[in-house]
Amino acid sequence: LPVAYQLAVCDAKHLGIITGSGGLFRPEGFLNRAEMAKMIVSGPFKLLGLITDEELGQLSSLVDEQHFPDVPPSSWFYGFVETLFEAGTVKGYSDGTFKPGNTLSIAEAAVMMVRAFSEFKSESFQGDLSVKANTFPEDSWFEPSLRVILLSGGDVPDPDFSKAYSQPMTRAQMVYNLMVLVRK
Repeated sequence: LPVAYQLAVCDAKHLGIITGSGGLFRPEGFLNRAEMAKMIVSGPFKLLGLITDEELGQLSSLVDEQHFPDVPPSSWFYGFVETLFEAGTVKGYSDGTFKPGNTLSIAEAAVMMVRAFSEFKSESFQGDLSVKANTFPEDSWFEPSLRVILLSGGDVPDPDFSKAYSQPMTRAQMVYNLMVLVRK
């Protein structure tokens, strides 16, 4: 594991963004969409003052309505997913589902991270770092977000030269890129 990834994992743990499972982080493992939702709400949303520790403990009860049939109110991730939906950070799939157990691709992770930060930390993501400045007519839905992360110093494939963005993002890679954006 690269030293930069190790340092990012330590920082994220210290900030309460990650907790691991059973005391383990599993850096080479892959994230699913539900786990990513928890990381974004527990990380950027909390660090930006959008949610308090007290609210984090009560997320499910703070949600107004269920938006995804595959995210039941009884699930551990319900409050995290619905919080991101209400903030405009996630939209789900065209069939109306969220697919919380699906492994997160690099493209999906990039879009979720950049949406969270560009909306609520907009002063850091203007000019050359804005999604708009990185959008070109022939782009796919995820390419501007990959460019924003690359320009911020993150570690994702360049959409202009690689097709690796459809690969799963490792937990360590996700935390590294998240911490790059946190520090912007």
